[in-house]
Amino acid sequence: MKTGISIQKENSVTAFASTAVVIKTKFDPHFGEALDLLLSCLNENPQPCYKQFRAQTIEAITLICSGVSPTVFATKSNEIIQAMLYIQKSNLDDHDPQRSYLLSAW
Repeated sequence: MKTGISIQKENSVTAFASTAVVIKTKFDPHFGEALDLLLSCLNENPQPCYKQFRAQTIEAITLICSGVSPTVFATKSNEIIQAMLYIQKSNLDDHDPQRSYLLSAW
């Protein structure tokens, strides 16, 4: 997820989230590291060409968070909320794919 062209990143983040969703709370031990990686993907790819990747990263974070236990989610909830608020306040245009994924995340 850290290297490659945008479509490769998009596919990898979707596959990653799908795996976590399937195994649910068995993903708990990996949650912290996974969220650190996904949050860094949001921060390290601000260019307009990565809007879709960022949108799919938001979706991945949402899906992974819904599958882990509430106790585990609580360990990263503040960081996640701050990242989502930052994106929400960034004046997304009407056609930015991040907008719909962010609305679904809330």
